[in-house]
Amino acid sequence: MKFLFVYHSAILRARGIAEDVAEQLRRLGQQDIAIWELDRLEREETPEADMVFAFGGDGTIIHTSAHFLDSPTPVLGVNLGTVGFLSNLEVDEVEGALPALLEGDYELDERTFLEAEVYEGERHVLSSC
Repeated sequence: MKFLFVYHSAILRARGIAEDVAEQLRRLGQQDIAIWELDRLEREETPEADMVFAFGGDGTIIHTSAHFLDSPTPVLGVNLGTVGFLSNLEVDEVEGALPALLEGDYELDERTFLEAEVYEGERHVLSSC
């Protein structure tokens, strides 16, 4: 499988956790793992992946998922924030979930995105996914 790990650089421990999970996957025989900072995902063409891990809070998961809207690629949220409504896993649950994930033993939960645009008079000031 080809994995993409996306982390939020404002969360100081996010990159280290992503690297730890990547090492856990390597021990399970997975070698095709890319680790990107969220800003890189915003700047560059969305890479191909079989599964994406988003390490951060709900905002990180939303921004990461927006890049894969037209793709069948699942995004797995790993909560590093405070609330984690959209997260699938807490950090301490990831290692135990990896074998089942690699065997395809998981369910997909499809979500709906809301698109909004804000105007001041005729001037466009903000867009969201």
